[in-house]
Amino acid sequence: MGATGYHMNRNFFLGVMTLALSIAFLIAAQDLPSSRLDGPVGTAGFPRLIGWTLFGASILLMAQSALSFMSRRSSPTRAIDATAQIEGEAPDIWATPGRTAARAAGFLAIAVAFLLLLPHLGYLISVFLLMTVAIRYQGMRLSGRVFLVAGLGACAFWVLFVWAMDVPLPSGLPGRIF
Repeated sequence: MGATGYHMNRNFFLGVMTLALSIAFLIAAQDLPSSRLDGPVGTAGFPRLIGWTLFGASILLMAQSALSFMSRRSSPTRAIDATAQIEGEAPDIWATPGRTAARAAGFLAIAVAFLLLLPHLGYLISVFLLMTVAIRYQGMRLSGRVFLVAGLGACAFWVLFVWAMDVPLPSGLPGRIF
């Protein structure tokens, strides 16, 4: 089996596994006990949201894998660089399996650094740095647009968690100064 079949099978298999996980998650969320202190969303509201989000992402991954596989089979020249989305795009240097693992390890290191910095720098600064570093790691040059996206993203997540869901987040250094 060629590389195109390998990619289709691996991604499709991951989609099937996450689909099964999402279904198990949704079933488990149904069994969460309710409390008299529950709000309008209830105890299972957020777990259901996660389950349905994972369900949708799994379906999209399986569909993308199948469509990508079919398009590569119909056009043999596309098999050279399965990651290219635009004609004339340069081959992705991360496309080989070994480099893909290295890239995943890089993202894991970024996530670990985020978790280590979170209690010290606080949520807003840590998420801003996480988004900035992740965007740069994806290959974009640092620019005002990158900082704007990271800043707005950090603020949006802070509003979502603190104001909308009333989740206390670490304030870190800014909380000690202000």
